[in-house]
Amino acid sequence: MPGRLLDLETEFNNPTIRLVKSDAGFTTPYMTLSHRWGNVHPCKTITTNLSERFCEIEMNELPKTFQHAVKITRSLGIRFLWIDSLCIVQDDPYDWEREASKMASIYSGSYLTIMAVSSADSRGGCIPEYPPSAYFKIDAKGATQKSIYVRQDQNDLSRGWVYQERILSLRVALFHKNEIFWECKSFLKCECEEHLTRFNSQDDTSLVRPVLEQIPPEKLLDTWEDIISYYSQLLLTYPKDKLPALAGIATLFSQHVGDTDYLAGIWKALLPSSLFWHTSPVEPRLPETAKEFKAPSWSWAATHTPLMITRGTFHEDFTILDIWCRVPGKNPFGEVTEGCLTATGLYLENPTFQPLHGFPPQDFNLIFHEPEIWFKFHPDDVYAFYDYDTGGQVMPWTVVFIAESTGSIYGGPGCPLVLVLKASDKVEGSYIRIGLGTSNDASYSKKEIWRRDEPMKVFRIV
Repeated sequence: MPGRLLDLETEFNNPTIRLVKSDAGFTTPYMTLSHRWGNVHPCKTITTNLSERFCEIEMNELPKTFQHAVKITRSLGIRFLWIDSLCIVQDDPYDWEREASKMASIYSGSYLTIMAVSSADSRGGCIPEYPPSAYFKIDAKGATQKSIYVRQDQNDLSRGWVYQERILSLRVALFHKNEIFWECKSFLKCECEEHLTRFNSQDDTSLVRPVLEQIPPEKLLDTWEDIISYYSQLLLTYPKDKLPALAGIATLFSQHVGDTDYLAGIWKALLPSSLFWHTSPVEPRLPETAKEFKAPSWSWAATHTPLMITRGTFHEDFTILDIWCRVPGKNPFGEVTEGCLTATGLYLENPTFQPLHGFPPQDFNLIFHEPEIWFKFHPDDVYAFYDYDTGGQVMPWTVVFIAESTGSIYGGPGCPLVLVLKASDKVEGSYIRIGLGTSNDASYSKKEIWRRDEPMKVFRIV
């Protein structure tokens, strides 16, 4: 249960509401609001006004979206409502961390989640402007007559926090500008008659609302990788929320997979494949203006670009000696402050870096001359390499042979997958990951090509 709820009482036009504490024995139904904070901070609870919130909150103090949420909740006969900015003390990091760790239970225990998807911030409201917006019907006549329904795109579901709240909720009412959508585990419905059908596990919606109870246990961890790929396309106002905005889903997963070894967005049971992520070459995002720490460099959460995950099996000479993360509080699924992966393996040093295909370059190669081999380089931050001379430079980097591919995207089975590392300028004696390397030549997996130290060289990646 959430630690606090808004008591709306029962009178529909009551001009005040108030904050109340809820305990473990609280069984009365409540609803939740999912909304965008945007660039305008919504009405919120802080330490200096907490006691006042327990007395009363004037309705005219609330922004439009909150007022609409109160109205909708009361109209359904539900007395209690949870809104993050009002029910969590926003300037108390301990309260925020405690309540954020409950996200899985808060949304999954909610009677209904109201999603104000068309409002850029709390001032926009969520009740649609009627009549519903027109959709266009196109009749395709031929051997089989079909009708295609087209409407203006109303969705604003590109936010990371919204994705988590949508997955965790049992029932969701998505309030668009001109229409309401209904979503639950088995059904999707909109107001423009019956042009949306039940969910199909093969559709893209399976990535949006995976029903964990219906996924075979052996497929759960594969589903996690699908979620990561989808989640990486979404946006966050604050980059530091990369892991917290997924913590509720991770909590839910831990209950189904029986695994609490969760390290900055990676399940230990998913190693080594969780290291085989790389940025998508399709549409890299603009570089982040603030390079604040989000996760250790070996975690997908360290980057802000859409990701792809390839498949592979550990090379027999690559051994993870230790892997750990440090969290600032008690929530193992939330924010991390540092982490380290220590491993040994075969390696090569000082590749020639070769950008390709114009400026800005769209592809990069790493070339070694003794022996004569090359790898396609997938940089974790593509913008970091736009200023390099296209003639090629020898880079003080290390390429570590970690796995052999089992997929068909990069050359097929047996082709090497490599981590591309450079020395850390912050932690002496350590490396940071800067990308993944792939090859389409299985002969590059021959051990005699690679440098092998005795004893094996240790790579400490932070």
